[in-house]
Amino acid sequence: MPHTKIGKWSVGLIGAFFVLLLGFYLFVSAGQRGGNAFFSESSLTILLLLAFACGVAGFVIGIVAIAKQKERAMLVYSSVVIGALVTLWIASETFFPH
Repeated sequence: MPHTKIGKWSVGLIGAFFVLLLGFYLFVSAGQRGGNAFFSESSLTILLLLAFACGVAGFVIGIVAIAKQKERAMLVYSSVVIGALVTLWIASETFFPH
């Protein structure tokens, strides 16, 4: 478990990322679908934007916890790795859309 407050925030934000992503998939499995544009269905858009914001924030806060406050908990390192993957995915979708 993280010892610093900022380390706990990092882990909590990555946990929120997974909860929000699960909520998105529950909405989709219930039959809710988006349109042609990203902002067509507001509930799906809000869930994804919040999830991605939590993922990126967990990454940044985890880096700060490791670098400045010398946090050494494995959960913080895991949240940094997951947050880095989320950030990389967002960047790749932004710069190289398909």
